[in-house]
Amino acid sequence: MKHMLEKPLPEKLTGQLKKWMAAIAAATMMLPGTMAVPAAENTQSNLPQEELTVHFIDVGQGLAIMAKAGDDVLVYDGGNSDAASYFVSYLKDEGVEDIDYMIASHYDADHLNGLVGALHAFDTETIIAPDYKHNSKLYTSFYNTLSSQNKEVTYPEVGQEYEFGEGSFTVLGPTQIRDDSNNNSVVVRLDYGDTSFLFTGDAESKEEKDIIAANEDLYCDVLSVGHHGSASSTSWDFLEAVLPEYAVISCGVNNSYGHPDPDTIEKLESIEAQIFRTDLQGNIIAISDGETITWNNVPSNGEVLYAADFVSVKEEPNDTSSTVGELGPGNQIQVLNRDDNGWATIVFNGATTYIPSSYLSDIDPQTMTQAAPTQPVGNMVWLSATGSKYHSRNNCGNMNPANARQVTESDAVSQGYEKCKKCW
Repeated sequence: MKHMLEKPLPEKLTGQLKKWMAAIAAATMMLPGTMAVPAAENTQSNLPQEELTVHFIDVGQGLAIMAKAGDDVLVYDGGNSDAASYFVSYLKDEGVEDIDYMIASHYDADHLNGLVGALHAFDTETIIAPDYKHNSKLYTSFYNTLSSQNKEVTYPEVGQEYEFGEGSFTVLGPTQIRDDSNNNSVVVRLDYGDTSFLFTGDAESKEEKDIIAANEDLYCDVLSVGHHGSASSTSWDFLEAVLPEYAVISCGVNNSYGHPDPDTIEKLESIEAQIFRTDLQGNIIAISDGETITWNNVPSNGEVLYAADFVSVKEEPNDTSSTVGELGPGNQIQVLNRDDNGWATIVFNGATTYIPSSYLSDIDPQTMTQAAPTQPVGNMVWLSATGSKYHSRNNCGNMNPANARQVTESDAVSQGYEKCKKCW
C-alpha cells in the first residue's frame, strides 16, 4: 500500500545540504586547533538504484502520461475516446499489471476517457482528481465505474506528497476551484533523485498564477506543457518560475485548435528549452537515473545538421514516395528523428518530410573549400546551439555557454535569427 509522505526535505535540497556540510567539514579541518570531522556521505549513494521511465503517449489531441519506477506505476490522464483502447494496450505492452496512482488532471474528455478504460483493465490503488462537478456523461461514467469497484477518489490538498518508487510526487495545484474546468487541473511535480517532471494538465494562466503564489520552488527539468501548448497557458511568469530544460507538448497532428500556439513555441525557444512534440514525433519517452535524463528521440527543435550533397526530399520515408523538393550541399536541416531503416524525419518548408540519413552531415561541406573568414565587423551577439533567437549574453535562460558562439548582429539577422525578448 502506498503512503502519503510526511513532507521531508526535497531530494535536491537534502543533496545540496550534504554538499554544504562536506565543504564546511573540509574547511574546518584546515583551521588550526580544530578536530577532523567525518565528511558528509557522498550524494551519489543517495541516487535511486532503479531507473524512472516517463512515457508521454501519443493519443492524438489529448494527454496521457505513464511513469514507472521499479514496480510502481503512475498514470496521469488517458486521452480521448478514440485513443482509449490504444492507451490501455500501450500500458499492457509496457508490462503494466496494476496501477498504483491514477491521476485525472480534470474531467475534460481528451484527458479522462482513457482512464475509464484503464479502470476496467487494471486494478488501481489510489485515484486522485480535482473536487468539482462536470456536466458530462463521461464524468458520470467515471464515478459510476469507481462506485461499482468500491473505490473512492482522493481530492488532494496543495503540498501533499506521495511516495513513488525511490522518489515522490507533490501536489502543486489547484489551490482553488474555479468555474472553468481547465483551471481546476491537478498539477503535480514528480521528483526522482536530482531530476524532476512537472505535469500541468490543462492549467491556464489563472491557475499558473495561483501555483506561483502558493509554491516557493517550482523548478523542474521536464515540463509537460499545459493545455497542449495553447496560448492560454505557459505564461511568462510561470515559465520563468519553472525554467525547464525540456518541454513536452502533447497534441494531435494538424489539430483544429492550432496547438501548439506559435507564441508558446517562441517562449520555450527563448529560454532555450528543448522541445518534444507527440504530433511530430509520436510517443516520447524520458529515462531518468536520478541524475541525468535521456530520451528516445532528439528534440523537435534540437538537431540542426547540413545536407552533405544534393538530395530529394520525400513525402514518405521510402524511395518511391513523391518528391516535394530538393536540398543542396550546405543547406541547413532541422532533424526531428532518425529511424532504424536509414530515413531521417526533417522539417522542409514547414512540413514534416523525409530524406535518407546518409545525406546528413554535422559539418557544412561548403566550409571545406571556403577561405578563412575576414574579421567580423559590427555589434557581436550570441547564438546557442539550437533555437531561433540571438542573445546579448551567452547564458540566457538554459543556454550552455560552452556551446554558444558569437556572430555579428547583422549576420544573425541575415540568417533568420530574431532578437531575444528576454535578454535585450
